[in-house]
Amino acid sequence: MQYKNTVNSYGLFSICLHWTGALLVILLFLIGWYMVKLDYYDTWYNTAPWLHKGLGVIVVLLYIIRYCWILYSGKPVALNNSRYYEHILSRVMHALFYLVVLMLSATGYLMTGASGAAIELFDLADLPSLMELNEVTVDLLGELHKWGAYMLMLMLILHSLAALKHHYIDRDLTLKRIIQPGLMEDK
Repeated sequence: MQYKNTVNSYGLFSICLHWTGALLVILLFLIGWYMVKLDYYDTWYNTAPWLHKGLGVIVVLLYIIRYCWILYSGKPVALNNSRYYEHILSRVMHALFYLVVLMLSATGYLMTGASGAAIELFDLADLPSLMELNEVTVDLLGELHKWGAYMLMLMLILHSLAALKHHYIDRDLTLKRIIQPGLMEDK
């Protein structure tokens, strides 16, 4: 089994990071979308934010690990049949994924610690609050967080549609490379 990326293929570690991150981002969006509609007497009123914050930290850690892994292991080159503009769009989209996740984590962290209290992570650790913030600032951060989450979901949909286009229209190995480790090493 190939764990490390090569010039031609993604390794198992990159594939696991990719799909785990994607599933967690979708789960975070769904929890966030659900929890803002809860009232004080709902049984999930405290559990949903607790879960959302903990999973959010995990996603940030996964993105950091993924970025470091790419620096260490490299990335496969674009397929020969990729058009130049597709290659550029792909690079821009991946950079935007990192930027939006960074923005979401920063706004979420600042909002959560706005009262000055530490942020509890799965009853395992506390992250200290950076500063106390006023209500207007917290509301602004909340709007940035909400619209950033919508933007991330739109990007995820576009990313998925591009992968499906490569698979069904172009009939190339773009999608298969991020599913099957070492796919092109035997070719």
